[in-house]
Amino acid sequence: YRFVKQCLAERAQESKSMKKVTTHADLLITHLVFANIKNSGMNIYQDEFRTKDFDLFLPKVITTQIDEVHQYLTSNFPASTRLGVFFKNPKKCAALKATLV
Repeated sequence: YRFVKQCLAERAQESKSMKKVTTHADLLITHLVFANIKNSGMNIYQDEFRTKDFDLFLPKVITTQIDEVHQYLTSNFPASTRLGVFFKNPKKCAALKATLV
């Protein structure tokens, strides 16, 4: 979770629209990252799991999820959309998740 938050903070510096997305979609992006890890079949609790492998895998997953959420929001909703209100709506969040999973 802390690593995801760190990546979100770094990506927020890229543009104004990215800052909005990383601020308001942080919990959804974190959820998508954890779901992706679970779906990958990677078991971090096994003895043969190597941290190095995870360190290579995780940044790619986080970047992909941030980019997909950003692209979805910028292409489907005008720049004037208030993202804070968007992410308080469970139906809109579910629709966003359904398109990305």
